[in-house]
Amino acid sequence: MIITSDSSALASSTFTSDGYGTETFVWFPDVGSSLSIKPAVETTKFGDGYELRTSSSINTMPDKWSLTFTRASAEAKLILDFLKTHGGKTAFFWVTPHEEAKKFVCREWSATRMNGGSMAITCSFEEMFEA
Repeated sequence: MIITSDSSALASSTFTSDGYGTETFVWFPDVGSSLSIKPAVETTKFGDGYELRTSSSINTMPDKWSLTFTRASAEAKLILDFLKTHGGKTAFFWVTPHEEAKKFVCREWSATRMNGGSMAITCSFEEMFEA
């Protein structure tokens, strides 16, 4: 499925800010996006199979989303520009498919040219906990 929209409108809304310099990723992913959560737990093993499990930090369950965005070429370029601008180090806001606004970072993405000039962008968004 290719979603098209007015690229000029998206370009102006892509780099919105919260007043503190954090921008918002405005695109909604294709159906089939997946969420994985790996709780941050430290385990100490004792004899006879006993173990002690404790949370290793305050924020122990960050979201990690595997996402695909299949878009027309112009819109795909806007998405890629956004990801490149943030360079895997600068966090941004994104509203998840569960309608939760959270801060994420995208450390890796890839783009595949599809039939008809569209592109499929696959990426992972990792939730960040920062001030």
